[in-house]
Amino acid sequence: MDCQRCQRWLAENLPASFVGHTAPVASHLAACKACQTALSNLRRTMAALEAMPEPASPPQLRGRVLAGVAGRRRKPAWLTPVLAAAGVAALVLLNGLPTRRPPGPLPGDLHPDGMVAQHAVAMTADPLADATALQALAALAERRELETH
Repeated sequence: MDCQRCQRWLAENLPASFVGHTAPVASHLAACKACQTALSNLRRTMAALEAMPEPASPPQLRGRVLAGVAGRRRKPAWLTPVLAAAGVAALVLLNGLPTRRPPGPLPGDLHPDGMVAQHAVAMTADPLADATALQALAALAERRELETH
């Protein structure tokens, strides 16, 4: 065990009794003067803290706290269940809204065939268009035409 781990263990476990300390800590403490000094300093610090008198609160503190608590407006008991029910109702209504496209044909600009055709026109206008992609589009158009007839 190194000094850093030993001193961290001591700082975390000093208020507790050392009955349960591990053999590595005990063997390190037996051999390391620096950690023995750290343990001694920690014990003195804890003893000094325990010997200090508990600070007294000002006499007016209790009255001010009680007055502040008594002056707070409490929300009506019915408000929480009403807000919860409103939230659930909103979720149910929002969940029931259509999120998919309605059945039936799409407008021409949004129909997949129209989009493919627009893409094909754009590709043929581009002199750098890939010939393989153009051939695939032509084959797709032929297949769709055969499906419709």
